[in-house]
Amino acid sequence: MLHLRFTKNLFFLMALVMLNTICLAPYAIADELIPLKLYWNHKRGDNFTTATMKGEKKAGAAGYDFVRIEGYIYAEQQHDTVPLKLFRNKKKDDYYTLSSSRGNHFAKNSGYKLIGIEGYVYPRLQPGTIPLKLYYNEEKKDFFTTATPRGERDAIAAGYRFTRIEGYIRPMAQPDKVPLKLFWRSSGKDNFTTATIEGESDAIASGYRFVRTEGNIYPQQKPGTVPLKLFWNTDKKDNFSTATSHGEKDAIAAGYMFIRIEGYVYPKLIPGTVPLKLFWNSKKSDNFTTSSSQGEKDAISAGYDFVRIEGYVFPGD
Repeated sequence: MLHLRFTKNLFFLMALVMLNTICLAPYAIADELIPLKLYWNHKRGDNFTTATMKGEKKAGAAGYDFVRIEGYIYAEQQHDTVPLKLFRNKKKDDYYTLSSSRGNHFAKNSGYKLIGIEGYVYPRLQPGTIPLKLYYNEEKKDFFTTATPRGERDAIAAGYRFTRIEGYIRPMAQPDKVPLKLFWRSSGKDNFTTATIEGESDAIASGYRFVRTEGNIYPQQKPGTVPLKLFWNTDKKDNFSTATSHGEKDAIAAGYMFIRIEGYVYPKLIPGTVPLKLFWNSKKSDNFTTSSSQGEKDAISAGYDFVRIEGYVFPGD
């Protein structure tokens, strides 16, 4: 018999179900991500990428104009991250943002002076990250760091050549998507993942605290996507979100009723997406769905076993 555990539906929550002694530990709050902003000075012909208030003030004072957010980096150092450093060459009047050992070696041997650390990035590709690419224009003597398709197109069109990947950062959230949020209630040792206003309101009203954004999904159906459905079991006071036919059949067979569509996800992997994984703990009869590396670590450390991939979502910020 397939045991199903579904996170509690907060709207209908009347009483806590007695849990086994082995419980999923409270989740670590997502560490702060800050925007990596691109500035441009037309008179100097110089690009300047920064993620700090100090850098922004320097850009404004020197006549740089804001262009766009290239992506997101960590404000504080995380496991397996390295500093993203800002250098400047007064003679060339050029700012240079880098994180690679090759970049550091070049800067120190080419008259660049370290200004400070802008934040922290991954030196290697991680799930849900995109490359931070370095371009150089010999005529302008200008380095340009970008992580967006628009930035890459602008660089090539302006005669910049690709030099190397300086690191990997989190992509910018897209306006046509909504966050798939995880909430946690320590008193009930229960998590609740939602992408709707109704679900978030229920979570807050019931004393759950926000943990992190697990991913980003579409609020409206797009070509190639399938609905992420929420099912509810009145007797168990539990809910279950699934995007697979297997999951839906299990929910119906176990007496769960359909509540609503939380959003839309991809049934297969496409570029830029990460898997939405279902984990299972037989001692608790408990399922846990996550798309973040932290969520997966929490599940495994608490004795959960991987069951299946429910779909694919865009990584969280």
